[in-house]
Amino acid sequence: MPIVESLYVPVLYRATELGCAMPESIAILPDNFCEANSRLELMVRAESVTLRNLFENASAPLENFFSLGEHIVTGHRDGLSWEACLFVPTSVVRRDSGAIANAIALISAYLMDLFKGRHDPQIKLSVVVEEKHQGDCRKLTYQGDASGVSAMTARILEVANR
Repeated sequence: MPIVESLYVPVLYRATELGCAMPESIAILPDNFCEANSRLELMVRAESVTLRNLFENASAPLENFFSLGEHIVTGHRDGLSWEACLFVPTSVVRRDSGAIANAIALISAYLMDLFKGRHDPQIKLSVVVEEKHQGDCRKLTYQGDASGVSAMTARILEVANR
């Protein structure tokens, strides 16, 4: 399945507008980051809890845009088996581009195990990537089965290095 690229609001600007801390590592991006009127309205998917545990067990940092407990957790969207959105600041790529590969490999392995033996699971992984030169952001979205998630790594690095 192809990875779709689209423009996304500059995350630094939007985080400042909402009064959020700007993450320095890979972070869970709230679903309504662009639409929320305040930090207290931000919502994350239930899968974010699983991602947090997965990264924590692997001793990998996974940040938030808000203090723990300050957001609303939402359930699954009808028709999708698993969905999550992450943010990758350019500073991660400058410090350790291997962190991107490790994060995507971790998610991919988890999803392969989770959906082992299931036919046609629907997975949607979106990653908002901050570009190196302008601070502009692009959203990369993969939707398909677990085997295609690993293709995100190269695209994330390509966008981050623009």
